[in-house]
Amino acid sequence: MSRTRRSVANYVVGLATSFIAPAIGLVVTPILLGYLGDARFGALRTAQDWCGYAGILGFGVTLALQPLLVSAIHRPGPSEVPQLFAAAFRAYARVAVLMVAAIAVLAAFGPRLIRVPDGMDAELRAGIAVSVLGFLWLPFVAFRVLADAEQRAWLVHTLLVAQTVVTAVAAVGFAWAGFGLVGQFLAPVLGAAPFALGLAVYGTRRHAGIFQARSRPEHKEALSKLHAPSLLWHLTGRLELVSDTIVIAAILGTVAVVPFGMTQRLPMMAQAQVIALGAASWAALSELRARGMQDRFVLRLVQLTRYTAILAAATLVPIAVANRSFVTLWVGADRYGGALLTWLTVALAFSQSLFALWGWPLIAGGHVRRVLPGAIVAVVINLAVSILSTQSFGLVGTSIGTLAGFVAVSSWF
Repeated sequence: MSRTRRSVANYVVGLATSFIAPAIGLVVTPILLGYLGDARFGALRTAQDWCGYAGILGFGVTLALQPLLVSAIHRPGPSEVPQLFAAAFRAYARVAVLMVAAIAVLAAFGPRLIRVPDGMDAELRAGIAVSVLGFLWLPFVAFRVLADAEQRAWLVHTLLVAQTVVTAVAAVGFAWAGFGLVGQFLAPVLGAAPFALGLAVYGTRRHAGIFQARSRPEHKEALSKLHAPSLLWHLTGRLELVSDTIVIAAILGTVAVVPFGMTQRLPMMAQAQVIALGAASWAALSELRARGMQDRFVLRLVQLTRYTAILAAATLVPIAVANRSFVTLWVGADRYGGALLTWLTVALAFSQSLFALWGWPLIAGGHVRRVLPGAIVAVVINLAVSILSTQSFGLVGTSIGTLAGFVAVSSWF
């Protein structure tokens, strides 16, 4: 199968997935709000965002592994994929210790950071502690990188649907049974099982001896060299995109997280459809670079930029117009954050779709050090403006901050 056909297959399956997974979320969210209440639901979303920062340590290894796998797959001669996996597994084991320590600190101080209502402290601490079980699946993330690098994202998207279904069923079941925040933190751990194990079966069949191979010194050195900048890159991305609920919860309270998230849901769903175009193509673009086909790489990237911009505009503008009616019908008019928040979210979704498209081939090509300075400056501007704007303007403050960071730095850097 050619690069183009694989990219088309990846895009079609990814597009279907980007409809199915959010649709499940649309059904499940009102149910969880009914069982948990706004305060508990907002505390859950904020705590999950905090826990995500512990996971950054693991994603640093994953992003460092990405360009190395792309290079190894397209290099002639015996495959070095098993040896790379051996080095990655050792790196994951080292960072897992730090991740558990970070979760322990968060469990101890979580109620102070998140400002939960009285009587919810112990429940929040227990839920955060349960999230440690999710680290069991951390090494399996490497198999996703392998599938993506081999232009088989269709498999990743299919397994993501299975993960979403299992997680949603478990979350509703635990909420109905009265397990509160503990059950909501346990649900993603159970949901990740089919995704991780399915990708592991694929990887071991494609590359025999992954679990038996020994890492080589050059692989350890290459992974270590890329780990720190990749870690910082992922941290800046998370601070830019996922810190919003944390800032809102800290300044406005956890209840305010609900209208913020509900108002952003539909534009973010549309953004996922648009980003799917780049997600389906980055591996093929990386192959062109790896084979020295620079002119074709540039041509395809410019074409994809044009298609992404057209698709984003055609999708997001109608959503901005209809968003208030959607939120009102979905969860109630009192959970709508306003027209300004809607239009700011649409502007961010458009800009971030293009930013993601250009970021993937840069990171997959091992150029993370070159783009890191701009990302750091952008996120500093983002956080500073977000905090000041939220104090002054309420819910729209974090969106103003994110847009400021993008316009000031990311859009041109």
